[in-house]
Amino acid sequence: MRHRLSVSATLAGQPYFSAFGGMLGYQIVDFLKVHAGYGIVPPFSTGLSGATASVSAATIGGGIKLYVPNWGFSPYVGLHLGRVTLDGSLTYGGISISASAPLIAVSMDLGIEWQTGYGLHFGIGLTKGLSGIPTARFLPGAYLGWSF
Repeated sequence: MRHRLSVSATLAGQPYFSAFGGMLGYQIVDFLKVHAGYGIVPPFSTGLSGATASVSAATIGGGIKLYVPNWGFSPYVGLHLGRVTLDGSLTYGGISISASAPLIAVSMDLGIEWQTGYGLHFGIGLTKGLSGIPTARFLPGAYLGWSF
């Protein structure tokens, strides 16, 4: 384990609940990594019967991942906690209502990570919201980064 500190760009997955994000991680021992990050769900809108709804989200969170020791290509399981701020608005007939709600989201994920000897790492996994924003099924995600 030569590379302990890592920086990753994420697509869905972590930090939960986000579509895009970034993570900083520290490999404490061969089988345990702690990480923290920030992610967003960009604003999107939809219209129905003259009404328009718009929603966005931002998450700051962190967690742990457990790996198989000394494997460069390893399965992992993780547990994460995040503070999610949901922003939304509804417009109908010239009247607009806006709201913002902070939530604490707990999630778990399962996946596979490949850590090269040169520092590059890549992972794919499935994330399930356990509380705050629970999900009925696992949602896919991926990340790519560099370890120092």
